[in-house]
Amino acid sequence: MTRSNFTLKKIFLFIALLYASPFIKAQNIELEQIITIPKDTIYLGEISNIKINIKSLNYAIDSISSKFTKKLPSKIHIYKERPWSKINEQTWEKQLFITGFDSGKFILPPIDIEILYKNKQKTTKLNIDSIALNVIPMPIDTSQAFKPIKDIYDIAEPPSQSKWWIWLLIVIAIIILIIIIIVINKNRKKKKSIEAYKYNPYISPIEEVKQSLQQLKDNNGITQMNAKEYYTKLTDVLRRFLFRLYNINAFEMLSSELFIEMHKYCNAKDLLTNLQIFLNTSDLAKFAKYSPTIEERFRDYEFCEKFTQYLWEQEQLKNQQHE
Repeated sequence: MTRSNFTLKKIFLFIALLYASPFIKAQNIELEQIITIPKDTIYLGEISNIKINIKSLNYAIDSISSKFTKKLPSKIHIYKERPWSKINEQTWEKQLFITGFDSGKFILPPIDIEILYKNKQKTTKLNIDSIALNVIPMPIDTSQAFKPIKDIYDIAEPPSQSKWWIWLLIVIAIIILIIIIIVINKNRKKKKSIEAYKYNPYISPIEEVKQSLQQLKDNNGITQMNAKEYYTKLTDVLRRFLFRLYNINAFEMLSSELFIEMHKYCNAKDLLTNLQIFLNTSDLAKFAKYSPTIEERFRDYEFCEKFTQYLWEQEQLKNQQHE
């Protein structure tokens, strides 16, 4: 086995070290090996790419394996080791990426190589000599003035200005939606209020009450209508009657306000007590999903008949006294 002399070529900062054996003869096999080192001197932390190239001149290579004969120096680290790769049928290559963590001159141990050929019958073993690698510190420009080391401080992240307009549109959309809901509710209440105030001017308030109550009874509203609808119609009959009889805004008043207002026109304590019971039951049925019994429905129906008749008679009596 023969080995070519070690050659060193330096072009600018690029150094290539080539170990070449153009004719290694073993078992009638001719081999050529080339080792390429871009730099034999590297800075701390810099990576050197060492390439090992094996070429058989007369046989196709099936596989190659290799290993260092000794342990690497502790200050030298293999950053990456690529497996043997086939360039062509007779040429294979391996790459080692090596770096150093301390300055000094280090020797990579020899490498044993085993070559297996296509027919599986022949094997060649080679040995690559140790490789020198010089690691030096990074040069420092001492001509420049040293700057003091500053303390660590938090850097406030600038507010995101790329999406502010999206949030603005969302806020505007929410405001518009709220306004639309308010307007719809107002219009609905206004429409309901207008419908509630409508009455037949050609009949007296008490006659209207009797007709409305009789219609509610004929339609089986007392027993079959759902509680909320039934008590809504019943209270509308009473409030419309009070609006016509006393010219008060009965539909705009809360139940508590209407109860207090009736003290001006009704002196019968039992009727006022029953009025409070009726208004409370009505509010529970309309706003709290309370379902009154059939007895309670008939009781409140009869109360509206009796209460409106009493107020009508009292008002007629007052008119006669004034005449």
